[in-house]
Amino acid sequence: MNSTNSFTSLEDVNMPYSLEAEQAVLGSILIEPSCITQVLILVKPEYFYLPQHRSIFTIMQELDALGNKIDPLIVLEKLKSEKVYDDANGKKYLFQLADLVPSTENVEAYCNIIRERYYKRALINVSKP
Repeated sequence: MNSTNSFTSLEDVNMPYSLEAEQAVLGSILIEPSCITQVLILVKPEYFYLPQHRSIFTIMQELDALGNKIDPLIVLEKLKSEKVYDDANGKKYLFQLADLVPSTENVEAYCNIIRERYYKRALINVSKP
C-alpha cells in the first residue's frame, strides 16, 4: 500500500502528505491517550496537511494541556462546537481513526512521516516564485 497521497493545490502543485500516517497518529492518541506526550515532541498542529486533522490534533493538544482526558466523545463535542464535523460524520470518522491504527507502538514512526512530508511542503512553498 502506498502511504503517500497528494492533493493538488490551487496552483497545481502536488503537495506531499501521508493520509495514513496522519490518521494513524490521531487514531493512536484516541486508543492510547498517553502517547500524546511522545507525539507532541515530534509534531505540531501545522504539520498535519488536512485541515480536519489539524483541528482534531489541536483539540487533543488543548485537552492534554488542560489536564483533561482525551476521549473520542469529548473530542467530538469540541469538533461539533467548532463546526468541523457534525454529529454523525464526526462520530463515524473518529471511530474510523481508531480502527485504522495498525499499532500504537509505531506512533513515533508515523510522526516522523508527517514531519518529513511537512518539511517537503515547506520546501515547495519556499521555492515557489
